[in-house]
Amino acid sequence: MALPPSVLADPVWSHLAENWKPIPKRPGYMIGIAIMGVVILIVPLIYLAVIGLVGWGVWWHLTNDGGFISHVRGRLVLGALALYLAPAVAGVLLVILMLKPIFAPRARKGREVMLAEYEELKLHSFVQNVCAVVGAPPPKRINIDCDPNASAGFRGGALSIFRRGDLTLTIGLPLVAGMTKRQFAGILAHEFGHFSQGAGMRVSYTVSTMIGWMLRTALGRDAWDEWIEEFGEASGSLWGVLFALVCRVCIGIARLLLRLLAMFTIALCSFMLKQMEYDADRYEVQLTGSAEFGPTFQRLGELGAAAGRAHDECFIGFRRDRALPDNYPAFIGALSRRLTPEDRESLHKIIDRQGAGLFSTHPATKSRVAAAKKLDQPGLYTDSAPARELFGDFDAACKRATIGHFHGLMGSDFVGVKLTPTSDLTASSEKEAAREATLPRYLGFDPPTWRPCFPTLGRVPVVGDAKVLVQRLRAARHALKEQAGAARVQVAEYRKHADEGAKWDHARTVLDAGLTVDYRALGLQSATRLGVSAKVESCNGAAAEAAGVIDEAGETAMARLGASLALLGVKGIERMVPDAPKRHARADVLLAAMDMLRQTFPMAAAVRHAVSCSTVAAGAVRNQKTLDAAKKVVRPLSDEICNRMDNARRTAGGTLDPFAPGAPSHDEYAPQYNVTNMGESLVGATPVWRDLEEILGAGELFTGRWAETYRRVLGELVEIGEHVERALATCAKAPVDSVQTKSPARAG
Repeated sequence: MALPPSVLADPVWSHLAENWKPIPKRPGYMIGIAIMGVVILIVPLIYLAVIGLVGWGVWWHLTNDGGFISHVRGRLVLGALALYLAPAVAGVLLVILMLKPIFAPRARKGREVMLAEYEELKLHSFVQNVCAVVGAPPPKRINIDCDPNASAGFRGGALSIFRRGDLTLTIGLPLVAGMTKRQFAGILAHEFGHFSQGAGMRVSYTVSTMIGWMLRTALGRDAWDEWIEEFGEASGSLWGVLFALVCRVCIGIARLLLRLLAMFTIALCSFMLKQMEYDADRYEVQLTGSAEFGPTFQRLGELGAAAGRAHDECFIGFRRDRALPDNYPAFIGALSRRLTPEDRESLHKIIDRQGAGLFSTHPATKSRVAAAKKLDQPGLYTDSAPARELFGDFDAACKRATIGHFHGLMGSDFVGVKLTPTSDLTASSEKEAAREATLPRYLGFDPPTWRPCFPTLGRVPVVGDAKVLVQRLRAARHALKEQAGAARVQVAEYRKHADEGAKWDHARTVLDAGLTVDYRALGLQSATRLGVSAKVESCNGAAAEAAGVIDEAGETAMARLGASLALLGVKGIERMVPDAPKRHARADVLLAAMDMLRQTFPMAAAVRHAVSCSTVAAGAVRNQKTLDAAKKVVRPLSDEICNRMDNARRTAGGTLDPFAPGAPSHDEYAPQYNVTNMGESLVGATPVWRDLEEILGAGELFTGRWAETYRRVLGELVEIGEHVERALATCAKAPVDSVQTKSPARAG
């Protein structure tokens, strides 16, 4: 394949192209293609045959079952006529609604934005280079959107299958905002690896498109569904409601058929589709290395989790004051950097536990990572610079994609929306991530988010004797050195036992509702009701034992932090810490926020427990009977969520949000929430509605914000304490333990 000028002119990329080894096809490749080709022909014919069979049944009924009407007299004629026409009307509706998926437009979704080559020359050159190295034709067009993923497809749909290189690459800008060049190049290599598979690529594209269409139609909604629902609600008549009901029944039948056909197609093509994913993974591994494959998947999971959180935050912001972020990809990237260690560990466990069954089109992530490690390749491309450097004006591209995303989702509702700046949020998020990274170094260990330690100070006190504080600081530092090692070990033990105990508690909640527990999905072994309770008690006991060591080290760490912050209250301290007044004011605001977090912690922990138990119980519902059983358990939990959130909002209402506009600060902060008190920023509006999904969503947002705010406040307090200690040590030109400071009475 002739290399493009951009590759030939760049020694790095030309070296990669020279060292690239072609990926051989796996055994059985042509057999798999033949099987999928047959499926492509059979499945649509089956669907059309069923439609034809229903139509023939309606015609046969109309031509053969009308004789009995002539024998009916009197008032029974209308009833007999209705009995005769009802199956025909239902059959016609069923035929129309089975044809609906072919013609009905999709429900609204975010719009893609085309990125012309002259707009981002560096990005287009990068994509061309990746294509040239892996031996894939470069795309004719590059689109950008706000999904945390990337995809490559045929530009003209099915018509482009017969034209080589008629491809479109769609880049989700959250990937660019949250990944390195190496990780981003690996994802592109995977996508373009599919297009290097020749006939297999075209057949798999057709099969995947067909499966995706059937599942999207069977499980999702389109514009016709929305119209039928709105018609039934707005008609105001019995006939309108009955018509909508019959339409829904027919739609349900059509969806069931599509779902069965999709499962049939996947079962036949599953093996080949999985093998093609493994082949595409080999392109990624050869380009970026085996060691980078797992972290890239982990980062994708983090961005996906952050995208869900960002969607919920935007929903709340729009409902409150019609405000949305003007840079949605940056917003997702910032939230992904604020995930707690527990969230990251949970994502890692999900990846490890995730399996692939008969009806999976992709292999299990754990198997893919294991296969990548087995290849043991160092990788050709190792640039770990931020992927956003590939754009000349990344913020402008993100804002264009953001407008397309929200306008596509909201349609006419997008008119009048207020777009709020998110650029400062991204910068502050990077600073906060750096601050949180100092926690293990300063405290000696990283305290669990849901076993927090709080400073004993409510504000910086006026100090009469600085020597006492220095002695206290020295003693706390020495004690912490002895306790930190054991605390680090017990943090891992605590998280393990607390996580396992929560899962057993979820199983107990499901059993209490009289439902069936999916132990495999929870990652547990099946057990009796008594066995589940025993497991809960055992895990809680082990977690409590580990928590004792953590709490002891936490008290010592807070004693060190408290002594460092209290030094800001010494008269004349500004001679050693020049910016002490500003740090003092900021510390007071942060300590007040931390005291509020201490008060609301029991409420946040209770909401977290209720949300997780309710989610698992709701997931065990299979029919109306199990739904009624689940309500008996879930409804009290949902009421507890509302009550706890209401109490937390009132408790936090009088505390200034340290990250809101106007809060005393030694640095520039962007407000994530345009409010002045912690009740609104932490909890928001208490969910008073009865919709379970919205209650659980609001509760999850509250606990996520609480955890994020706790680590954010603690990280900045630690930064201030470390700054004070470093300034004193530098001033004395000796370790902080030997610093001699005048008392306020003698100062000056």
